[in-house]
Amino acid sequence: MKSGRFTTSVGITPERAAKYAFTMPIAVSSEVILKRADSPISSIKDLEGKVVGTQLGTTTEQEAHKADAALKAAGGKGFKELKLYPSFPEVYVALASGELDAVVQSGPNVATLIKEKPGVFAVGETISQTPRYIAWVTRPADPDLRARISAVIKKLRDSGKLAELQKKWFGFTMEIPDTGYLPPGAL
Repeated sequence: MKSGRFTTSVGITPERAAKYAFTMPIAVSSEVILKRADSPISSIKDLEGKVVGTQLGTTTEQEAHKADAALKAAGGKGFKELKLYPSFPEVYVALASGELDAVVQSGPNVATLIKEKPGVFAVGETISQTPRYIAWVTRPADPDLRARISAVIKKLRDSGKLAELQKKWFGFTMEIPDTGYLPPGAL
């Protein structure tokens, strides 16, 4: 690979899609409530007056702010506090230690965490209004890299291997579309 190229998987947002070249998606994600296994929290309403955490600068932060605003719009006071952390491992430690009442995180990441730490964490309701696709992102100057990665993802999806890997790592499969996953104005 040439120096200066990069690729990683991230959630597709209009802002990111206007700046980076996304491949075909590898997963579908919605933000959910993550809680301690013994917590009664389950819905957005249960987050009223609670300390909620997530990672700074992520799509989960955006969804947490939306959930807080929805509570306030419904006549409530919203979260007691929204704590933002540099990385999700720190968020999980804060939740496990009781520093947080709940966390906003993407469904596939929560599924993986619960699988890795059975009996420690549990999932509540989905809080995002629309699903978000996760894809690999490349520089716009590397259309050949983007095309090659998309071709491999499509082959894996069409052969059933992608669904097999999703089932293995997340515990469920996700429908991956050929089109319609990029927002208007995407590169």
